Amino acid sequence: MRRLLDLLLDNPILLKELRIGLRERKIFLIQSLYLVVLGSATALFLFSASAPTDLLELPDRGRLLHGILFWSQLAMVVLITPSLTCGQISGERENHSLDLLRASRLRTVEIVLGKLGYALAYVGLLLASSLPMVAVVFLLGGVAPGEVAASYGVLALAATLVGLLGLFFSAREQKTGHATNQAYGILILAFILSLGALPALAEMLSRGQTLGTGRYAIPLWLYLLAHAGGLAAFLFLKVQNHLRRRVTHELWLGRLFMVVWLINCGLLGLVMSTGNSWTDPEPVAATWCAVLTVALASLGCFLDPRPFAAPREEALRRAGLAFRPWFWHGVLLTGLALMAGAQGALGAPLGKVLSTLGLCAGVSLGFAVVTRNLHILLGGRPRFATLYYALLPAVLILPTLPLASEESARTFWLGTQVSPLPAVWSLWNDMPAVLLGGWTVDLPAACLLSWLGLAALLGALRALRRTRPAGEA
Repeated sequence: MRRLLDLLLDNPILLKELRIGLRERKIFLIQSLYLVVLGSATALFLFSASAPTDLLELPDRGRLLHGILFWSQLAMVVLITPSLTCGQISGERENHSLDLLRASRLRTVEIVLGKLGYALAYVGLLLASSLPMVAVVFLLGGVAPGEVAASYGVLALAATLVGLLGLFFSAREQKTGHATNQAYGILILAFILSLGALPALAEMLSRGQTLGTGRYAIPLWLYLLAHAGGLAAFLFLKVQNHLRRRVTHELWLGRLFMVVWLINCGLLGLVMSTGNSWTDPEPVAATWCAVLTVALASLGCFLDPRPFAAPREEALRRAGLAFRPWFWHGVLLTGLALMAGAQGALGAPLGKVLSTLGLCAGVSLGFAVVTRNLHILLGGRPRFATLYYALLPAVLILPTLPLASEESARTFWLGTQVSPLPAVWSLWNDMPAVLLGGWTVDLPAACLLSWLGLAALLGALRALRRTRPAGEA
């Protein structure tokens, strides 16, 4: 903590940004608009509410006003903070001063903390200026000081996350406009996807919902806080890596992913054991499908690491175990095995668990080998990441479209077996056989054999291509 304070208090980037940024006219306009919105919401609530006939109604009104002020501030903080960070690094690049900043004696952590600290300092000023209006809820009652402090902690955490998101796109993109569009596009997409889940999540938090069973149960708020901290650390490291790519940054990114992946897989195995999950297999099958999708998507980040420009960094990459694709394949399979082990220990059908684990392991290995060989056979012309993430939805989603109708789900469509999602679903719903004319086909076995066969075929083509020039010579 002391070292972090030294990096902030003795940071020339932070001092420069504060001296220049806080003198801009838009800063005062944003603060005025922020206070006008909160003041208008408070005044409208107080003047529109009729006089209570019973003093016991006042605590309910206090909680309602506190909720209105909290959600209003959260929306404005999420909208304002990225505008303060999206141009911090791309603006330096556009002004041709980023190379000078990299060549200075400043470390990347000082640069990132300075740029982020300016945005958080201004958001802190906005939050502090709203305290007099939030204090009105204490006159009505129903809200404890700890709840107000917790709400401001959530606002500070949200500002940190969206500020780092803006910095991430600012470090990655060449133009400030592109960074701004992508940052706000991600926020709008996240808002749309979480729109239905936010009320349910707020209700679970208010009821003190826990995850896990027995002594392994943890509070939901602690789970969310830990993942928010992990996301903040991930974005912080990614910004540093975009500024100056180093082996150390990527090692810490891998360690962070490894910890989060293994903890979540074990926790999912515990959560799925509650209630009547084994007699109602749809949630379990859906969770296995979701985890397998995340595993396949994460595998693409580690299959084809780019070489480093610096010879010393490249030598460290070649010598490091964490830069081996098979190592990360083992990490992903360990997570799946941890989830399967938790399910088996808590009474899940052992045959289904082992069959699902074997199917997921075979498909992930086959998909990794297929994409790697296909990239080599294409001469490396498309970027590996482009090929991998274009092939992933084509493999997972497109083969399942003919199964959308109930009538076509009873018949076998050539290519359906490529997607592992219907195969996992059929394992848990006791529907392993589909019809092919007068024949029945075991869908999980067909899926596994298809991937292993395709991997063997592409491997043979790669070996043939390697030996052909020597034979012709």
